Amino acid sequence: MIFLQFFTALILIFCCGDVFALNYQWHKKSCLQDVVASVKGISTQGLEYKVPVDSFFTKHEYKNTLYNCFGIDNHFQGITYFPEKELIVISGANIHNKSASLFFITNNKTTQIKLRYDIEVEDNLWHAGGITYSNNVLILPMERFKPSYFSKIHFLQVKDIEHIVKAANSVVISDNKTGASDLIFDPLIKKNLLFAFDTNEIRIFQSKKKSIEDGFDQLRSIKTKIFNGSNMKILQQCDGKIFLANLTNTGILPPILNAKNKMTLYSYDDKKSTIHKILEKNFDCDNYCNFRGAASMTSENNSLTLISSKMYRESQDNIIKFKIFK
Repeated sequence: MIFLQFFTALILIFCCGDVFALNYQWHKKSCLQDVVASVKGISTQGLEYKVPVDSFFTKHEYKNTLYNCFGIDNHFQGITYFPEKELIVISGANIHNKSASLFFITNNKTTQIKLRYDIEVEDNLWHAGGITYSNNVLILPMERFKPSYFSKIHFLQVKDIEHIVKAANSVVISDNKTGASDLIFDPLIKKNLLFAFDTNEIRIFQSKKKSIEDGFDQLRSIKTKIFNGSNMKILQQCDGKIFLANLTNTGILPPILNAKNKMTLYSYDDKKSTIHKILEKNFDCDNYCNFRGAASMTSENNSLTLISSKMYRESQDNIIKFKIFK
């Protein structure tokens, strides 16, 4: 298996260059001309989708049932969207058997699960958090809650989901959790910036070279409580400005006690390490999504998309519900 992954990585590099390198072309493709205007322009209603799950789950997995302890420690946590491929990826975790998985869903002619990818759990890091992607690289934070705070951020090349390649190096955070993370290319310094989000701080790392596999150095840590534990997405403006979008449900105990599904947009000044709130926006899930579980945003070709699923699959219908907001 290890030889096959290594051989696949060699083929990808030979054919496509460094598959773990972001570049200026990706920045041009993913940046927004006006982040604030793009956020204001997203519909709050969204389009509804249903995914039949077939045989990809055991009987009680990822259900809000008594047998599954109401899914408190077994639910969907992250989601991301590849617009050009009409591909959706949902992450989930299960404390009962210390496992984590990715579910790849196609959303073109038919909406269906194509692949369940069970993540190799290292150092008891079973909790797959809020995921994002950059240039076919999936950014996957893994954490644990006991016996001590510790987390890693993995990078998976998912250009071909039948041959997923994990980067040789991961970013290790030895003294804190990482509930969400995101990766961008900074055209001013020509390097990648990695953001690791915890409910008490944001850590920012800079790549040593062009490739993710060359490793990262920590630049700074910002003490802040703007991240609520679901997902945080970096939105880049084409002039280089950076914005942070926090996605959450404001209820006391979602999905049991829900409130508003809210996105809060912040500006980030890299030179001063300051964060300022810009706006808040609420979205209508209508029993098809929940921002406390799985929610994220994607920007490509100056178009911004928000996607969110429910935290569980439906107990009776055996489906997963989600919404796409544009």
